[in-house]
Amino acid sequence: MTIGSAYKRHKCRFKKKPFYQYKDNKTRWKNKPKNIKDEDFSKLMTLWNNKDEAKRCLRAKEARMSQKNMHIAGPKSFARIRNEMAICLFLLVTCVFHSHLSLFMLS
Repeated sequence: MTIGSAYKRHKCRFKKKPFYQYKDNKTRWKNKPKNIKDEDFSKLMTLWNNKDEAKRCLRAKEARMSQKNMHIAGPKSFARIRNEMAICLFLLVTCVFHSHLSLFMLS
């Protein structure tokens, strides 16, 4: 797990509990996590209640969902995977070619 993915998971879980779990800001404040300072939580509440921020998040979510190739290969880059696949294809073609060639020479 990378630092970036750990941060994304933490951010998602963090917003889910104190924000989405409660319907109004008064209840959210009452159930604020104890490890967060009041001024920090106030800034988060302002950000999370901002309509422009919600629109930006929705656009970003739609853009992520519209991607055809999600990067789910772990630490391997697409370039590395493509290179490995090209090598495998080359070896397969070479093997098939040599087997056909040997059959041709036998007959």
